[in-house]
Amino acid sequence: SLNSNDCPIELPPSAEPSGAPTTSAPTTAAPVAPQTIPTTPSPTTNAPSSTPTSNPTETPPVEIFGENYDVHMTTALELSQVNLIGTLPIVQLLKLTNLKKLDLTRNSLKGILPSELGLMKKLRDLRLSDNDLTGSIPSELGLLSSRLESCELDKNKLQSNIPTDIGNLIQLRTLTLYSNQLTGTLPTELGKLSRLKIWSLEDNKAIGGTLPTELGRLLNLVEWRLNNNEITGVLPSELGLMTELTLFDGSVNKLEGTIPLEVIIGQTALKKLALHRNQMKGNLQELPIVSATSLTSLSLYENRFFGSLPTNLDGLIPDIESLLLHNNTFTGTLPAALGNLSKLKDLRLSSNDFRGVIPSGETFDSITSTLQNLWLYDNPNLSGNIPASFCSPSNKIKVDCGLVSCACCLDDLGATCPTSSPSLAPSKTPSFSPTYSPSFTPSHIATF
Repeated sequence: SLNSNDCPIELPPSAEPSGAPTTSAPTTAAPVAPQTIPTTPSPTTNAPSSTPTSNPTETPPVEIFGENYDVHMTTALELSQVNLIGTLPIVQLLKLTNLKKLDLTRNSLKGILPSELGLMKKLRDLRLSDNDLTGSIPSELGLLSSRLESCELDKNKLQSNIPTDIGNLIQLRTLTLYSNQLTGTLPTELGKLSRLKIWSLEDNKAIGGTLPTELGRLLNLVEWRLNNNEITGVLPSELGLMTELTLFDGSVNKLEGTIPLEVIIGQTALKKLALHRNQMKGNLQELPIVSATSLTSLSLYENRFFGSLPTNLDGLIPDIESLLLHNNTFTGTLPAALGNLSKLKDLRLSSNDFRGVIPSGETFDSITSTLQNLWLYDNPNLSGNIPASFCSPSNKIKVDCGLVSCACCLDDLGATCPTSSPSLAPSKTPSFSPTYSPSFTPSHIATF
């Protein structure tokens, strides 16, 4: 770090004539008036300062990553994606007493997060994502309770538990901790983050335990991602208090039970709900999920849900674009109401026990103008025809060709359909392991 001894200082010109001997005795001279050295303020709060001032009464600038910054005027330090290496220069950063924004994302910084970050009292925006930072999240960050609004620490190698002191950050709007190596359970104190809008915790893989009921106090939460962890237990009914929620992704965990009525009823903002690859169950006819009319994406695959599809599905989820229900134990016939889902792009109903005939007619055929993916395979009691209008190089169909007639299987459309071989049919038992395994497409399934 720099200090006053590191900065060159110009002394006032001597009162002696230029040719005076250096060994002469001192003489009496009139005082020399102090020189005024003009300084030009930095044009932006993020720009490096000019060369160190020659005025000994002024604070020298701070050198950070090879550039000098004015101690008082620098309010933002934005050095994203500029190939920075080394550790966080915390000693120098603490000298920027008015710093409000620190953005060092997408670099190659290493080392631990220093606890001294908690001393940066005016900091509002902390962005250190996408580096190689290690160690734990310092509990001292909780000291920034009066100002910190954004804390982005994702895509690092942070370990250990989420400290309970994070719950003191009552001004926090954004908290991104995804793609680290965090462990432990979610502290109940996080329920105090009443202003939080974005919370991303996915891909830590080792965060476990149940969801605290106190999290239902996060009334302003808009997006919540906690997928690909080890969360257990049931969804607490208190989550239904989050009426601003537009996205909830709890997939690839170990959640059990059904979807509580309170979680869905009154959710007028919810657009995307992902609970796939858990151990959840429930009769679809009785699930409150079908009353969430704002939904555009519903993903429940690889669970234990059962029952038939509601006959008035088009009135329950009219704006649905992605409906992923494969690898469950659904039964019954496919309702003609599917044909009225005019925005549907992705329909996956494979590996269930649907029966009867695929609906036909102009109503059902109409969805082929928007549908891009259709999975119906491994429903041994389902038969019928796939509309020829759906056959397009841009569409993907997976059906049991021995049971379902599909114009896409004709040779002149560039595809063939092998003879059905029941021995190659995929298992109907859902896989509940959170570890992803590539899907297997048996030879009797036509894929386009």
